[in-house]
Amino acid sequence: MKHRTKSVLIVGLIIALIASVTVIGCLKKSNGSDGGNLYTEYKGYSPEGSYSYYLENHSDAADANNEFTIKASENYTSSDNVQAFDEYQGESNVVLTKEDGYIEWNVQIPETGFYQMKVKYLTYEGNGLKVERTVRIDGEIPYDEAQFLTFERTFKDIKADPAVDINGNDIRPGQEEQKIWQEKMLTDASGYYSEPLKFYLTAGEHKIQLSGEREPLMLSEITFCHTKEAPAYSDYIASHKQVRADNAETKIIQAEDMYLKSEKSNYPINDRTSAYTQPQQANQILLNCMGGTRWQKVGSSVSWRVSVEKTGCYKIAPRYKQDYISGIKVYRKLKINGEVPFKEAEQLEFSYDNSWQCRALGNGKEDYLFYFEAGKEYILEMEVTLGDMDNILRRTEATLDKLNEIYKEILMVTGASPDKYRDYSFEKIIPDTLEALSVQAKELTAIKEEFLRVNGAGGERVAQLTKMEYLTQRMSDDSSEIAGKFSTFQDNLSALGTWITDMSNQPLCFDYIALVPEENEAPRAEGGFFKNLSFQCRLFASSFVVDYSSIGKLEETDENNSIKVWVFTGRDQMNTIRNLINADFTKNSGISVELELVTSGTLLRAVAAGNAPDVALGEAVNNPINLALRNAVYDLKSFSDYDDVVKRFSESAMVPYTYMGKVYALPETMHFNVMFYRKDILDELNLTVPNTWDQWDAVISELSKKNMQVGLPHDLNMFLTFMYQSGSELYNNDGESVNLDSKEAYSSFEKLTEYYTLYGFETDYNFVNRFRTGEMPLAIADYTVYNQLSLFAPEIQGNWGMALVPGTVTEDGSVNRTNTFTGTATVLLKGTENPEASWEFMKWWSSTDIQASYCNEMETVINASAKQPTANIEALKQLPWVGRDLNTLIGAWDDLKGTPEVPGGYFVTRTYSFAFNRVINHGEDPSETLQRYIESINSELTRKRQEFGIKD
Repeated sequence: MKHRTKSVLIVGLIIALIASVTVIGCLKKSNGSDGGNLYTEYKGYSPEGSYSYYLENHSDAADANNEFTIKASENYTSSDNVQAFDEYQGESNVVLTKEDGYIEWNVQIPETGFYQMKVKYLTYEGNGLKVERTVRIDGEIPYDEAQFLTFERTFKDIKADPAVDINGNDIRPGQEEQKIWQEKMLTDASGYYSEPLKFYLTAGEHKIQLSGEREPLMLSEITFCHTKEAPAYSDYIASHKQVRADNAETKIIQAEDMYLKSEKSNYPINDRTSAYTQPQQANQILLNCMGGTRWQKVGSSVSWRVSVEKTGCYKIAPRYKQDYISGIKVYRKLKINGEVPFKEAEQLEFSYDNSWQCRALGNGKEDYLFYFEAGKEYILEMEVTLGDMDNILRRTEATLDKLNEIYKEILMVTGASPDKYRDYSFEKIIPDTLEALSVQAKELTAIKEEFLRVNGAGGERVAQLTKMEYLTQRMSDDSSEIAGKFSTFQDNLSALGTWITDMSNQPLCFDYIALVPEENEAPRAEGGFFKNLSFQCRLFASSFVVDYSSIGKLEETDENNSIKVWVFTGRDQMNTIRNLINADFTKNSGISVELELVTSGTLLRAVAAGNAPDVALGEAVNNPINLALRNAVYDLKSFSDYDDVVKRFSESAMVPYTYMGKVYALPETMHFNVMFYRKDILDELNLTVPNTWDQWDAVISELSKKNMQVGLPHDLNMFLTFMYQSGSELYNNDGESVNLDSKEAYSSFEKLTEYYTLYGFETDYNFVNRFRTGEMPLAIADYTVYNQLSLFAPEIQGNWGMALVPGTVTEDGSVNRTNTFTGTATVLLKGTENPEASWEFMKWWSSTDIQASYCNEMETVINASAKQPTANIEALKQLPWVGRDLNTLIGAWDDLKGTPEVPGGYFVTRTYSFAFNRVINHGEDPSETLQRYIESINSELTRKRQEFGIKD
């Protein structure tokens, strides 16, 4: 009886303890009465180090009641490159912090609690990127989101002069950065938290540091404060409802007439899908709207100047189109003169539809009214936010992080290609991993339900969540399914990362914004059937008569002083070149340029047919010599100022375009390899970034023990990198024979192939996806992959880096880092009737200023993924690269070595591929296989030399 009583008491105590812990936990998470609204309600897993985890750990803290400001120029310590100014742009006592510097203030905190920070700043000279800074408190980064705080630049459209071309088509305006002082509350760059970030500070002295990550920044002051919550709409309208704008007319503000904006790529665009778009012409390209995919990133803002003739309350009714993300709402925050007028304006919804819509801003039940005074100018601003999607995306990214950890843990047991018929005993080896998999399956179910609640019918957008939910549930329920579904699991992890990126975008197009008096209705979004039919018929008819090659031309071609230039890239590139020609080349030289967009690979046929242009841009690296052998291109050395022009390029850049002492092209782009690495994974495994191939071998040995993969190209250029680093050359005597029978060639080919035969490297893989998941934490790839990783893999921001390709240690102990490249070039055709004018164009096109302008414009027209690999190194230095990454590229540039192009050189590439495949696929001996092809290569080189009459 005593034992039974004791058991009952123990059970009772346990139940009470569990209940108390649960209640305390719930109270902590819901505590907001003292601390204010700490963060947007968050349900789900909070990764350690995240902002939500930080807030949960300080859930008992309250907002401090004090507000104070510190001057940036007072009581600070800093790196040597921080500069102080007595005055700059109207602000006194300011400091300039560089990209690679830091500034730290000793701050006396009057009261323990949460503080938000408001920074007054000016974006200084730089490469045009958003500024990034990291906040440290007493030497520590408080949470991950404090590591990448962004400060936006401000741009303004500068109307083109003239504003239309010879056919009446609008010419895109230029972009000018506005150097103005701005105030910004420190916020999460991803937009996952709608409120400004909070920092917990105890009373007393603290060190607050801002360290540079990207671009310089001018600082005036920092205010420790709290955002003032906007009133509810009911309170706002109660104070203005009595003021009516009687007999006022609806006012239309064209959305393309922007005042200021935070993205230079958000320039006016053309819409021809509707007859009701203002203005509209079937036979002309008019810049009649703005936004779309150019206005989709969180934090991107646009403003307009507006005014009314009569004081009163107005509805704001934009004519908009959201047909980019099917079934999904997008969101905007509205500010008037820098302030959110009421709480509901922080999260305005724009629904999906294939057609244009024109609706007053509201909540679906009532239209919001906004108070304006007559004769007063207002700045109407809209900023991209995630709205109700913020919590969904935050939870999904946390789940993806956890699933990536689970993937790596399974990978270490099974390897990249597990045997689905083998019993791996997962329950015994990684039981905690299986439990975590089950938890994440349930979390995915909850995320999907929230997604459907917010967006209604999910359609294709919820499919990825459903697939991942089903897959994780199957794998957690039955561990024998893991090996068979492991590859599918990896693919779905990559797809889920892409889904997060896609859902983080909030594209929205505006035609106009209508200020509608309270008693009036919003304008119609579309016209009648017959008006649209008439417009589409006129649009169709005009397609037969419009000369698309003349788009952007400012004057008729002068036949006596004109040249024809072919472009092999795309229409965006051609239009950008056309704008540069109009603004600079033709204006200053008087030479007219007929620019044509042509399919690549047609130049040689055009030469044979006698229809070749004067100049061709973007020719592949092997084509200039191929054309020169047929006497189709000029020797550029024949021009008197050639020696001055060629100084724009490195000596190695000219090698592929030089043959037997003559030069047949100017380099345009250069592609070369660098090494990408995951900082977080290498740090976790206590590995350093390899500097030499011996160190590379040691690192990949450790990675292979964890069943992780390494990426390495297996093309001819990679083989030549090993060969050149060993001090050997590919050709003898201007291409009379190949040097593949040297011991350096044999050892280089053997070393490269061993990575595939001994280490099991894969020859075909999706580097970006595997790099994102951590399956391939080390790889050598073209440096332009940087653009993809920066734009499409935000979840690993700050966790990866770019370094030089490993080198070979020489006998004297130095490291030979010779690297190869490929690229494109500009050629001057022999059939030109105006060689001097054509040469003037080539000099202009390859100049530093024009190459820098072109590359920067392409990023404006498309996005950061369009970063151009220009061959002009001085132009490269003017492009928007992060400083440390630019230094890597400049370092790699010094090690580049060009491979000569010779008659029959194509046969070397072909037979190398044959030899490599025979070693990898058939297990043949590398040296014997390479030797077997040497005779046939030399025979082809001799045959081609004889065909073109080249004497040995």
